Amino acid sequence: MPPHAVAGLRRLRPSGRCTLPDSPTVSALVAVYNYEQYVATAIESALAQDYPAECLEVIVVDDGSTDGSAAVVKELIARHPGRIRLLRQENAGYITATNRAMAAARGELLAILDADDLWLPGKLRRSVQLLQARPRLGLVFSDMSVIDADGRVTQPSFVGDRRVDLSSGAFASLLVENFVTASSIVVRADLRPAFDPIPPGVPYADWWIALGAARSAEIDWIPAPLALYRLHTANLTHGASGAAAVREHRKHLDLQLFALRQFDLEELGPDELLAAWESVERNARGLIEVAGSAFAEPAEITSGRRAAVEPLLAGANAARADGDAHGEARLVLNALANDPSRLDLQARLRDAVVRARAMDAQPDPLATST
Repeated sequence: MPPHAVAGLRRLRPSGRCTLPDSPTVSALVAVYNYEQYVATAIESALAQDYPAECLEVIVVDDGSTDGSAAVVKELIARHPGRIRLLRQENAGYITATNRAMAAARGELLAILDADDLWLPGKLRRSVQLLQARPRLGLVFSDMSVIDADGRVTQPSFVGDRRVDLSSGAFASLLVENFVTASSIVVRADLRPAFDPIPPGVPYADWWIALGAARSAEIDWIPAPLALYRLHTANLTHGASGAAAVREHRKHLDLQLFALRQFDLEELGPDELLAAWESVERNARGLIEVAGSAFAEPAEITSGRRAAVEPLLAGANAARADGDAHGEARLVLNALANDPSRLDLQARLRDAVVRARAMDAQPDPLATST
């Protein structure tokens, strides 16, 4: 467990009106905007889980829908009294709606369910059992199958050939790429201080929640599809092309750079620091390729972020003077996250990483020989 872990991570126990042993309370969080044709199926997939009804609440936040989404949810509330809560707000976006759902949640576990996705039978039970068996585990996710607008499976595995490697630390891996998909997440509510509320400007709730949880606890996954991810023309982040694809690439980069500015990176080794930056560079090149122009701007560099570089470099200089190549590399990466256009800092990061590797390879002078 990292030293910055949220205190009091505990075994799950029932609370509130849920009195069954071995059944912690779960809040299923559903943010909906103009998904009249999908939201009932999503909610019903949660209600149909083989999990005690009195231990599962469904919280739906209608983000100012202009279609019949709210009416569909109200009809479900009438059919399933006491199991669904509907909150309504003016349109403020998916992240704001997710934050409101988390704020209203009463469960010991939070489970994300996008309004156009579905949970497969057994999804919740298997996730809860894994969390109960491992008290240090803070978040569990799973693979998903991809379906089309009509519910036909088009891709048996969302993860596919990608390797989900959590062996050397999930946080470092998540800085490189996100492999945690929203509707597969079940996370301990104890960890909310690490990710709730999701900051303004963060585009992906699942990635942010996973990063925060990985900084505070162990995370693990179930390598089997336990949910269905619906890919259709109205998806918020997937299936985009043209200018929309450029926008999605930029959102991806923005979150990576924000995470590198926001989180303490001290626990990362030199290779992990470099891997995080090389991922940023790859994604920037990918954005330019998608845009079809070398003049596409991968990331916005504000005057405030440029101003933040010099204090970080002062710290990096002090670390170098003290022979702390790891500290220098970390602070240079922080500076690059504020101004990724600094080619001199990219070279300095690589140089500091090489020196940090050499230092790590030296024998421990305090180690005793036998």
